[in-house]
Amino acid sequence: MIGLPKTITQAYESVRKGGTAVVVGVADEQAELTIKPLALQMTARKLIGCNMGSYRPQVDLPLLVDLYMDGRIKLNELITERFGLDDVNQALHALAAGEVARAVVEIQ
Repeated sequence: MIGLPKTITQAYESVRKGGTAVVVGVADEQAELTIKPLALQMTARKLIGCNMGSYRPQVDLPLLVDLYMDGRIKLNELITERFGLDDVNQALHALAAGEVARAVVEIQ
């Protein structure tokens, strides 16, 4: 998820024979990845990339909203702190400093 070559390699190597590892995190544009070709051939493992989770806004957003409204997706529990619009700079600082995992800026 974090886009580091080391993490991508570890994910690929942990996939079972015939399995697929999906790269979701964004890697540095200068980063390079090395995988032994024989591992691809002998284990039939796959490594694929994903852009924004292959998200389809017109299809997926209404579905996600419905799941949230039905209580089937727990998003509120992921929010570690809420900030008012006047405190947006404080929210960004807290996020950069690692003081919060998920902050929400509420516009009221």
